[in-house]
Amino acid sequence: MSHKVQVAALLDARAPRAMCDACLADYLAISKTQARQASAALAQSGLFPRDAGFCSGCCTTRIVTSGARRPDESGVIAEHGYAQRIPIAR
Repeated sequence: MSHKVQVAALLDARAPRAMCDACLADYLAISKTQARQASAALAQSGLFPRDAGFCSGCCTTRIVTSGARRPDESGVIAEHGYAQRIPIAR
């Protein structure tokens, strides 16, 4: 499973709470770089908002990505296969 799909699944599971790249990396046992690249790609797709905010994992203000999806131009929330659920290591 790609890092992008893993990050999307974790954010979906924690929606609407947002997480920073460091916490995403810790939860998924991937590098911070991999988490940043995956969350930035998800944000670029328009499905996962990414901005400065409060991280629900480490309780600090950082750049975070949220599982609260935005609708596309037609008002429909696209899935694009990111709804896969994975076990979350805690």
